[in-house]
Amino acid sequence: MKKSNVKFPFLCNSCRPPIRFPLGEKATGYNFISAWFALQILILSIDCLDILTSITQVLAKNLRLIAYSSHLGILISKSAFMEYGYDFPKSRFYRALMTGFSVGFMATLVCLVYNIIYRNSTGFPLSFFINVSSIIFLVNILFPVIGIIYYGFISAFKNAEALYIILSILLTVFFVWRTELIRRTNDHLLNTEFRTLLLGIVIILGISASVFIPLLYHSKKFEDAVL
Repeated sequence: MKKSNVKFPFLCNSCRPPIRFPLGEKATGYNFISAWFALQILILSIDCLDILTSITQVLAKNLRLIAYSSHLGILISKSAFMEYGYDFPKSRFYRALMTGFSVGFMATLVCLVYNIIYRNSTGFPLSFFINVSSIIFLVNILFPVIGIIYYGFISAFKNAEALYIILSILLTVFFVWRTELIRRTNDHLLNTEFRTLLLGIVIILGISASVFIPLLYHSKKFEDAVL
């Protein structure tokens, strides 16, 4: 039996063209479907926002009750809870931690919307590093830690606000600079699109950490409504 000489160029990395969404008139159907899915995800995110906000408020209030009980060294009885409700004093650590958690939740939604809009407008296909799961997981771990760091600043330094904001801005500028040096693939266009996507996320996170954490920490309306 003779061996077949049929070649399969799609198995050769050097022959494989970069995976990209089709452009031009042929891409109309694909773009419509992508835009429809993006719209559905955005609507679902908006619908879930109120539910997640309510859950966050309940968890925050229960955490505040537990922290207050531990601080007094007593167990809050059911009658005391019914009498005082959730109107317990909030420590600076609790406020900083929950502010970081809340800002991280909002930053996650902004990053997800930005990721969807950018990918649908450019057709950027690579999603190994930046995807829905990585954004949700990393951002919601990062910002409670930033809240704790912010608490450390306001507890240890006199001019803590200015020092924290300046340091956060400098770190954001540093990460922006490092983002411009990243080489994701050998394809120049894909590298440029990846850096642009990552750059937008870095800027969103930097603004959230340096501006919104101090701002919401001192907001009485935010404290009464969420914390």
